[in-house]
Amino acid sequence: MSRTALHVLVGNRKLDTYPSVYNAMHILAERGWKNQIITSCGIEGFEHLVQRHYCFSGGYMKRARQLSCIADSFGLAILYEPRDVEILQLSRWLGGRLHAECLVHHSLEIPTDQVSIPLWKRLAHRVLYRGYRLVDRLIIQDVDRYRLLVKHVPAMADLPRKYVPNAYLADMEPMAASLPWFDVLRKRSQCIVTYTGALERWALSPELFMAIRELKDVGFVFSGWSEDGFAEEAMALCRGASHIHFDLGHKGRAEFNYMVSHSDIGLVFYDSADPNIAEMGLSSGKLHKFLSYGKPVLSNEVPTLKQFLEGNGFGLAVEPKLIPAAIRKLVQEHDRFSTNVATGYPALVNFRTSYGEFIESLDSGLGK
Repeated sequence: MSRTALHVLVGNRKLDTYPSVYNAMHILAERGWKNQIITSCGIEGFEHLVQRHYCFSGGYMKRARQLSCIADSFGLAILYEPRDVEILQLSRWLGGRLHAECLVHHSLEIPTDQVSIPLWKRLAHRVLYRGYRLVDRLIIQDVDRYRLLVKHVPAMADLPRKYVPNAYLADMEPMAASLPWFDVLRKRSQCIVTYTGALERWALSPELFMAIRELKDVGFVFSGWSEDGFAEEAMALCRGASHIHFDLGHKGRAEFNYMVSHSDIGLVFYDSADPNIAEMGLSSGKLHKFLSYGKPVLSNEVPTLKQFLEGNGFGLAVEPKLIPAAIRKLVQEHDRFSTNVATGYPALVNFRTSYGEFIESLDSGLGK
């Protein structure tokens, strides 16, 4: 079996926002594999993991042609998102063929029906989703995500699968030496609650900000990006609340990790009816980021998050109006929750072990 893997990633976000992708490349490299990647984004910070970088550009047809032009043969090709599967299917129709002994779908997003988009687009997606039939093996975060995927893509039901949570390798993550604005906030706050990620309507709600306005002895940090104007709306709701700090724009991993590691509580919040969100399971990157640094987590009542956090004593999951009381409890019992995370989380979630077992299954199933 060839020991070269091709990672196919159509998304336009920076590679450092895809921990499952760069962590997979880490583990593969540790086990003697070479990595190649075709992506729409740059690979800054990960050049040491990539032996060859192909670039996607243009629309679907152009990207499909670019994928079909890759002549190398691979032991493993990995698709991560529904768009990757669509591009593969389209490249097949254009006469291209990806030369891989094993085609893996490492599912980071599930193609649930989106009634908000035009019917013709939904139909086009369904046709291109025939690419799922080409997949040989599946990696997914947990059994809940697997059931959701099979509900929308029945072709995935009978594939060999491996559960790999969307977790971090803390020992592989860079760390900033300081972050001046955060350090100032840290000094003046007995407790800091940090949220990272999208500051958008599908993720956050006005009720959250109204609930925390009066918690003036707790510092709140909302760090991330916004493209729908909700961040400005949230800042207007928090005008005059000096304990709530907004920091917009992309962050490097070192700065991001510094904020997380120097916070007291992680805030994980999803305000969306999309099944990808409502049935989040262990696919939440921010959940794992905070837990990997030993931080208790506060979430809203996403059922799978509530079960995981409260069932293991890693945090609390409550409706927005109860967030002030939940924060008080997490502060008062911080040592207990932190100990639960420090001792329990590594025993439950280990990306290196889980992904290593997947690679071993490849070796045994396909021959070394």
